Amino acid sequence: MNFRTFRPLALPLAALLWSGMAASAVVNSQASAQALEAMMAAEFAREGGDLTTAALWTLEAASAVPDPVLAARAAESALAAGDALVAAAALARWAVLEPQSTARDRLALRFHVFQGDDDQALAVALRMLARPDGLTDVIQGLEARYPDQGVLARAVLRALRFEPEFPRRVEAWLAMAGLAQRLGDGTLSAQWIDGLIERFPNDPR
Repeated sequence: MNFRTFRPLALPLAALLWSGMAASAVVNSQASAQALEAMMAAEFAREGGDLTTAALWTLEAASAVPDPVLAARAAESALAAGDALVAAAALARWAVLEPQSTARDRLALRFHVFQGDDDQALAVALRMLARPDGLTDVIQGLEARYPDQGVLARAVLRALRFEPEFPRRVEAWLAMAGLAQRLGDGTLSAQWIDGLIERFPNDPR
């Protein structure tokens, strides 16, 4: 699976190392030293063009100290390297450290769509939709370019229509109908419109 459309966070090494040192207040000095060494090794690997090794070292740093910034860096590094296993581990670590992270969910949605895991993608999308700004994030995530030409994104969009947790807001249903149209599925778009009319018969929109 190719994740080359992802790019790691453009954070300088010094900032990341400082983040790891700040976390040392709650972990022992050995773990802090391990994280610092791992981040230095990751940076050297990245400068040498070895993104896979850089992702592995970054994950080791994220595993050593409880810092969500390092976990985020590890996830993005793994996605840039196209390493699904490391990406999954980094996302899991990030979820432990920052379970309500919107940024983490945005990345996780795209990861699961890339992986072809519609169940996990659907679960993340529903979690995002429960937030005030989640609708825009879900649309952007499903509308991104994928190697399967949007097959799984359309599958997630079809599944969302039957979820009782989907927001009961006219604008949400209209947005999904528009998204289905842009994804090239006119039938699905019409189904969203039909559902909208059925649920909001008195709304002038």
